[in-house]
Amino acid sequence: MIILGYRTGQLGNRLFVYAYFIANAMAHKYKVLNPSFDEYGRYFKYLSRNNIVGYPEGKWYPRKFMLFIFKVVFKFMHIVNKKQLGNRFLKFYYLEESKDCDLQSKEFLMLVKSTKFLVIQGWGYRDDKSFNKYADELREYFDIHDYHVNNIRILIADARKKGEILIGLHIRRGDYRYFQDGRYFYSDDEYRSVMKKIETLFFPQNVSWIICSNETIEDSFYDFSYTLGNNHLIEDMYTFSQCDYIVGAPSTYTAWASFYGKKPIYFIEEIEHVVSLDDFKVVGS
Repeated sequence: MIILGYRTGQLGNRLFVYAYFIANAMAHKYKVLNPSFDEYGRYFKYLSRNNIVGYPEGKWYPRKFMLFIFKVVFKFMHIVNKKQLGNRFLKFYYLEESKDCDLQSKEFLMLVKSTKFLVIQGWGYRDDKSFNKYADELREYFDIHDYHVNNIRILIADARKKGEILIGLHIRRGDYRYFQDGRYFYSDDEYRSVMKKIETLFFPQNVSWIICSNETIEDSFYDFSYTLGNNHLIEDMYTFSQCDYIVGAPSTYTAWASFYGKKPIYFIEEIEHVVSLDDFKVVGS
């Protein structure tokens, strides 16, 4: 069994890491337990019901205690510069932030078999082959509860009344003020310029926008046809997955929406870029 024992970023990051391990577990017949997904697990239907996608149910404090112990161990491993620690029953594996790990590699699969419980830390775990192979199963595993689905359905229906093409715009602020020295922290005017360029791609069809952000949206988009999202972490993400197209700064948050909904996304790397429909790609396709 692999235990994801360390929180790696926020929702989007943790979804992708979790999904890579689930896909790899399906390919190689082992189980995954993920206490590090604790604050997000309640949004999803099946995480506590599947024998591979293990999500520890019950009271919150056993998970908190597990994560605290794991954090102490990984901190010690970082200090003493050890990548592995443990025995045939329980082993810890520390992956540096700048490093990648191929879950399909012979070395990693041997590590999994070398112990009964392998607790891992890190962000750079990948298995694109299994991820693509089991993409539909992953989408099903990460279906959200009907309550959220219904809220999204109402929002989407209202937004579609305003135009023939529905585009989700993610205005990522907050932590992006400092991420990579604010490279992707765009102003409202910069988003507006991108929106105008994109609308020309669909002329003469009318574009309706759904705008979601992790900060309050000012009335800077008065001359666009738009609807504000529900301002809910999971509903905004899955709302994007139901749009025709998605636009936003590079983020695993919207990347997951693109993957889940099989919807093309354009990541705004440069404001001055001349956007074309070829810039829109479906993540995981």
